[in-house]
Amino acid sequence: MTKPAARYYDLLSANYDPVTSELGVWTTPEIMAQQIAPILKNGAKLLDIGIGTGQLIGFLRNIDQSIQVEGVEVSRKMSEICQLKYPDVKIHHGDILEIDFPDLGYFDMITICGALEFIPELNSLLQKCSRLLSESGYLVFTYEPVIIAHPIQNQEKSLTIPSSSDREQDIKDFFTYRYSPFQMYQELKLNGFDCQSDIEFIAYRKQETNIIYHLIVAKKSKLKITNEEKIQENS
Repeated sequence: MTKPAARYYDLLSANYDPVTSELGVWTTPEIMAQQIAPILKNGAKLLDIGIGTGQLIGFLRNIDQSIQVEGVEVSRKMSEICQLKYPDVKIHHGDILEIDFPDLGYFDMITICGALEFIPELNSLLQKCSRLLSESGYLVFTYEPVIIAHPIQNQEKSLTIPSSSDREQDIKDFFTYRYSPFQMYQELKLNGFDCQSDIEFIAYRKQETNIIYHLIVAKKSKLKITNEEKIQENS
């Protein structure tokens, strides 16, 4: 069965670029590129998880044309659009957790722009990113924080499509997953990442409400926090 995220973005694909390119509608790819620019090495090998139509790649190549890009995308239609725009980008179609990459430590940077909130297995995702990154490689990603007083982002898990939507019947099992900053920092430490920076910003509007993102720049470390150390920190 096709995954809910794939069904959702297949539906959006035809109008995705025209709608999100309007000023202020979807700010995340540009903001992420700005954060990446100071650490982007010439000729870097980059994996973009949830590459979509390649919007982040467009901003990054304005910074450095020499980057080598591979992408992962669950939506067949979004990946087809991306391939037309960037024929040299190798796109792996499917779920990042189900795709086998032959070369561990191959990538200098992994980016996840507006996709992590649709992946329920955070720990498994971070483990895989750590394996795929070279020593001292960077993981740059956005996530939705839990915000107690927020009308939409006040739960760790909620339906992505509102129950009143006419698309609910097609994608009724599509969920958004959120984390507190403390949870995210702990998971990063457990999987061998040092958080270098964390910024908060408005990513887009949903139901007339600002949706807040955090953008993390994390560096792969040689040291991992152990379960015993985690228990001691929480005691």
